Amino acid sequence: MCFVYFVFSLFKNLEPRITLNTRNNTKLSAVLVRKATKGDAEVVAEFAMKLVEQHRSYDPVRFAPLGSLEGMSRFYGSQTEAKNAAVLVTELEGRIAGFACVTYVETDYLDLAVSAAQLEDIYVDESARHSGAGNALIEAVVGVAKEFEASKLLRFRCG
Repeated sequence: MCFVYFVFSLFKNLEPRITLNTRNNTKLSAVLVRKATKGDAEVVAEFAMKLVEQHRSYDPVRFAPLGSLEGMSRFYGSQTEAKNAAVLVTELEGRIAGFACVTYVETDYLDLAVSAAQLEDIYVDESARHSGAGNALIEAVVGVAKEFEASKLLRFRCG
């Protein structure tokens, strides 16, 4: 089974913006996206555990019940300081509402890619969906890919 595959080769300028709730057309506060710090690792890990459960609900045979909150926190905390990775968080009304993790590889033999950024994970809390938080994360991921000087941004996984 193949999941989402996309390639961005054009990059946009990013800026925080005010979004509209598409469910009831009410104005929301500005969506802020920033690079995560080690101090954000526990919240990111909680979202990552929800992402694992979401994947397992799609296909429990393909996706193992991998990870613990402690292990996820340690992993994403380490990624905040990695030279070839970035963890981004989106904030709404002062609280973290989602995250994305992007990595950079000079040569990727599995995906047959050179100079590629890869969107590894993205998750937006259910309470923040339809707020623009997911779109803001994707735009920020594109910005990170540009910072990495990647020629493309991939999200491709088969299982």
